[in-house]
Amino acid sequence: MSLPLFKDVGKRVSDLLTKDFPSDKKEQKAEWKSTTQDGVKLEFNVKTESGKGEPKTVGLIKNEFVYKPFAVNVVGELNTDREAKVELSTQDKFVKGLKGIFAVQSQAKKHSLEYFETVSFEYRHQLVSATGSAEIGRATDNALKGSLVLGSQGVTVGTSAEYVRKESSTELKDLKTSLGYASDEFDVIAYGKVAGSNASRTTEVGASYYHKLSGDFAVGTEIKFDVTNKDTDKKPVLTFGTSWRHTPTALFKGRFDTEGKLSLSYAQEVNKSTKFLVGTTIKTADPSAKDGTQFGFTLSLNG
Repeated sequence: MSLPLFKDVGKRVSDLLTKDFPSDKKEQKAEWKSTTQDGVKLEFNVKTESGKGEPKTVGLIKNEFVYKPFAVNVVGELNTDREAKVELSTQDKFVKGLKGIFAVQSQAKKHSLEYFETVSFEYRHQLVSATGSAEIGRATDNALKGSLVLGSQGVTVGTSAEYVRKESSTELKDLKTSLGYASDEFDVIAYGKVAGSNASRTTEVGASYYHKLSGDFAVGTEIKFDVTNKDTDKKPVLTFGTSWRHTPTALFKGRFDTEGKLSLSYAQEVNKSTKFLVGTTIKTADPSAKDGTQFGFTLSLNG
């Protein structure tokens, strides 16, 4: 079995504590997905978020298919923020376990559009996994990213780094290392992270634990320490989460942290083509305050 990529180390506890909580961003979303007989995937969605200020609505169109003569996977995206992306990728074509990716993107600036390309790769093996990517064509702040994971018999040690190329220098933006153990039933991960520019850099250490108690019930926890400045009185943040599949088509999730935030969500598959997700986040210290109680929902339709 191949090692996970660095971004997927600890994925089960990350999904447990962050996924399917639409109230975190006060998100209201409707989506439609379909796959044709030829294997072409289509997706349309519209979502409104107001978690970081004024409500913002964005629509997205996504198309994905395989160009069979060259075994190339093609993905196209376009949204109402004037952002577009075309991605080409190949898997196992030249080396087993190697995925090559080339993408062309556009992003809206104040008075113009910025176009740039990204060249990247992902490699997975039983004892090692690695990724690398480079942005080309931005006026400034082109990103360089890389990661490496080594492991055996469930134990992994990994690191990832992101640098930003300025006009006359290269600056570290993000550095993270992790040490973990994973089995079918549980995961244990310890990590350290340095993030931000030189002027506003933060340092964080933490650990997480995930346990699948049964096929329907799982629990997890994460603790984070901000050690940027030892003179501050910042306390560690401890988060607990759980998921319970009440029936094959219904899922309850709950999350609580030591900052007093309680989040609950419920997902229900009505039939093969319809699913809805609702959630709420409550600041238990003052639920009646502004943003003290937040709601969110997602309606998913499959054609």
